[in-house]
Amino acid sequence: MQPYFIAPLDMGFEADKKPFLTPDNAFQELYNARSYRNRVVKKEGNKLLGQLQRVIESQSLGLTDGAGNFLTILQVQLGLEAGAQIIPGSISVTIGSPVTQTFTEVVPHNGLLLDNGVPAAAGSFINYNTTQIGLVTGDPGAPVVITFAYAPGLPVMGIFTWDIPNASNNNENTIFFDTKYAYLFVGMAFQQLASTLAVTWTGGNADFFWATNYRGITDDIQLFYATNFNNGNNVPPTYDPIYYYQSTGWVVFQPVVSNSPVVAPISFSIFQARLIIAYYGRLLLLNTWEGPTASGAALAKNFFNRCRFSQIGDPTDQTNGWRSDVFGRGGFIDAPTNETIISCEFNKNTLIVYFERSTWQLRYVGEYGVPFLWERITSDFGCESTNSPVIFDPVVFAVGDKGITQANSVAVSRIDELIPDTVFGFKNANNGVKRVCGVRDFQKELVYWCYNDSTEDPNNIFPNRVLVYNYRNAAWATYRDNVTFFGIYQSPNAITWDSLTVTWDDPVSWDDPASQSLFPIPVSGNQQGYIHYFCYIDRVMNDPQLNITAVIIPVDILTAVQLTIVNHNLEIGDIILLNGLIFQDGAGNPVVTNLNGQLFEVGLIIDVNNILIYQWNGTTYITDYVRTPTSTAIYFGLGTVALMPQLYVQTKDFNPFITEGIQFKIIYIDFLTGVPESGSSDMVAMTVQLFGNTSFSQQGNLLIGNKEVETTLPVPFLPASDIAWHRFYAGYSANFINIVMTYDDNLMNNIVTHQNTWSLNAMRIWLRKGGKNVF
Repeated sequence: MQPYFIAPLDMGFEADKKPFLTPDNAFQELYNARSYRNRVVKKEGNKLLGQLQRVIESQSLGLTDGAGNFLTILQVQLGLEAGAQIIPGSISVTIGSPVTQTFTEVVPHNGLLLDNGVPAAAGSFINYNTTQIGLVTGDPGAPVVITFAYAPGLPVMGIFTWDIPNASNNNENTIFFDTKYAYLFVGMAFQQLASTLAVTWTGGNADFFWATNYRGITDDIQLFYATNFNNGNNVPPTYDPIYYYQSTGWVVFQPVVSNSPVVAPISFSIFQARLIIAYYGRLLLLNTWEGPTASGAALAKNFFNRCRFSQIGDPTDQTNGWRSDVFGRGGFIDAPTNETIISCEFNKNTLIVYFERSTWQLRYVGEYGVPFLWERITSDFGCESTNSPVIFDPVVFAVGDKGITQANSVAVSRIDELIPDTVFGFKNANNGVKRVCGVRDFQKELVYWCYNDSTEDPNNIFPNRVLVYNYRNAAWATYRDNVTFFGIYQSPNAITWDSLTVTWDDPVSWDDPASQSLFPIPVSGNQQGYIHYFCYIDRVMNDPQLNITAVIIPVDILTAVQLTIVNHNLEIGDIILLNGLIFQDGAGNPVVTNLNGQLFEVGLIIDVNNILIYQWNGTTYITDYVRTPTSTAIYFGLGTVALMPQLYVQTKDFNPFITEGIQFKIIYIDFLTGVPESGSSDMVAMTVQLFGNTSFSQQGNLLIGNKEVETTLPVPFLPASDIAWHRFYAGYSANFINIVMTYDDNLMNNIVTHQNTWSLNAMRIWLRKGGKNVF
């Protein structure tokens, strides 16, 4: 035997050539794992920041009835969103005037209430899921006033840095958007962004936001401009104007651009723009909707290739600051192309503007009347996704219909030559091209792009994959995750000894940069308004990501449990962890459930909102597993789902003796893996599969039955080490052999698997020559 050593593992996955031709340290597939500083590491978990929520304060609900009882459904009475769920711990109900009773929640939350601090009378409850509330007060005709918080459960449509006025250096806040509201994270929870002008956006789940920071009347005023480019083409027709945010709240931004010199003067205004960006002392609006001011947005026309620019100075002067018919004020310049402006980003001093199939630069030339000039960079590559550009110093990355590109002021080229077909698998249906969003992780030297994989469920609406690019090594990987938008968040709170959210069991290092206050961390939002620190350093397992809105436990024990999860975006075969579900019986008593804390497979997808869950019994997935409570119990909410991604790492097709025209035989493989932290007794394992002759139909090692490798550091062997060799015994001979490292069903259904890290530093294949090639 002779050893065949493979390291460093820094090439990622490649798909531009046959697997036997790729470098030894490249992979056919890198799924839920990535190359990182010369090794392969498992995808980190997503740490929950919170769910977007609103607070309703001192809301009158009416009067108790003649017997002093009260019953209502908050969702119906107050017109809450269809997916609304009450946030536990937020409810306070006062009865009487002056107040005679105060109802609050029992802790831990189980749907029951306290009346002035003692258990309330039977019939008093809160259903967090349906938002139904019942009160037994003994006070007939008394006013009922409630304060509570609820999660609208709407898709996250924007995450943008807000330059806080008068803040210290690099101390920015983040504004989060769903389809209707804007939010800030304050203290320990989200709350709606305060505004004297009540603003509710009406866009759909593909009307993503664009935002920018720029000055106000004077240079010392910082404003936040936002648009969702909803121009009224939705069904039913709706329109959302551009807004800017100042100290008192949102202000409608609809500047006049000209006055027609006719007998009855007509004023024209800008009603919408896809992009807003500041450039050389002016505010620019790209891809605009313009029309007669008095007619509103209904008669506006789309100038899809237009750049509108304000006067130098105050862009909030909506009367004269954008006038193109007054020399020295505002103006416009249309690009000489019939393509639509999609996105833009700065490269040094030049604004790179992406059209559908071409890329241009908008160059500042300094002329007083026409300060900007359009110049075409390339006719080959454009950009389809408004929020996909990611800025670097020498170039800008963006996702187009023909590739993932890098652009500067003189050239555009692809960066995805190693995975040339991947971008063609991005789903176009269901506004798939709009849903691609990117962010840069400076600490890990990565770029993430969320997208919807066209090879999966055709009914999926929201992105179900994340493409990962290690720009240090030009290495690619793919993650299974549900993300609608990426952004950056700076937490104002460092991890301290008295932290309420970080416990001694959490794998956090005190010198971890992400534990510092104001450290910029990539965050993701999903289709139910959940916000996570995306792939948080040292976070192994995903925190909750979805709400369960209904549970059907069939009377027939042979039938699987059905879950209703609005816009679940799950796939058949996904492994999910359930937690938090609470039930009551018909008499209003809490009922214990064994569904919490258990792993299940998504066995059947009924539709975009409903699934059946199966359970692994050690041999197969079954539907007749033991479940409590019985079918007569009532689900009261708080159930959550966390996705447990499956590790899948597949090497190239090996044959070190291919030039000699002979086969080879593997005897065993040594894996140099990471090990648990010192003192840990957790078992970290992986399943190893061997496939021969470039075919999944020919698998080796089946007769031996050896398939799992324990990578726990043997005790007391090198107790201070963080890596160790582990030998996998194999007997396999073929023309080509590739190695798959993954989690089989046994490992995927063991919670310990998901609670531990996994890393591969090197491989050493022990082999010898075999017979001649078989023809």
